[in-house]
Parts: sequence; structure tokens; C-alpha cells
Amino acid sequence: MNEALDMSIYINGQKLANYSNCTRDYKAHETVNETLGGTLYTDFLNIRRSWVISWDNLMRSDFDVIYNYYLWRFTYHTFPILQIPAFGINAPVLLDISAQQLKYNAVIIKDFKLNVTEQFAFS
Repeated sequence: MNEALDMSIYINGQKLANYSNCTRDYKAHETVNETLGGTLYTDFLNIRRSWVISWDNLMRSDFDVIYNYYLWRFTYHTFPILQIPAFGINAPVLLDISAQQLKYNAVIIKDFKLNVTEQFAFS
């Protein structure tokens, strides 16, 4: 019997609302060089991970939690910690939020996205 992974996402230990989609990306910090003879080689430094977490409809109270963590770096001059236990992720991250489409007297935020980028790259 296959058990479903718990794909919960936490920031500073607080579970975020169930999301609609989560996309993971890897960005390599490298330069690709071509010699005059046509040979390619790469100067590789490291990799940084990022995620885009999206909600079709996010309750305002859940948005407020995310927004407070977005403000975290301005208040405490440090990054909050992203945790995704299913993937063993526990890392300080930069949070960036999308524009908010408010519905029903701002009770629901429609098509909201949270962009999350790891603070430290890894090799």
C-alpha cells in the first residue's frame, strides 16, 4: 500500500494553508564557455533552489500569516526558515509575494503566489 507524502509547508514551524500548486526550480550559478576550437566547458559554482507556492483562493487570515513572514526580514534583519519535511528541506529563505486580487470584501485572496528562494546556495 502506497502512503501519500505529507507535502505540508512550514515557515518558522508554522504550517501554511493547503496550497493549490508548488513548483520547484534549481538555478545553477555557472558560466558556459566555448573555446575558439568549438569545445564547451563549464565553470560551475553552486546551485540555488527556489519554489513558487500558489493558492487559487487563500483566506485573508492565512494571507496575513504569510505576509507577516514576508515582513520578517525587514523587522528582524534575517530570513525566516522554510521547512518541507517530505523533502528534508530546512533552510533560511527570501520570501516575495505577488500582487493580491481581493474578493468578497478582502476575505479571499485570489490566485496568490509566494516566491521562495534559498538564502544559501549549495554545491
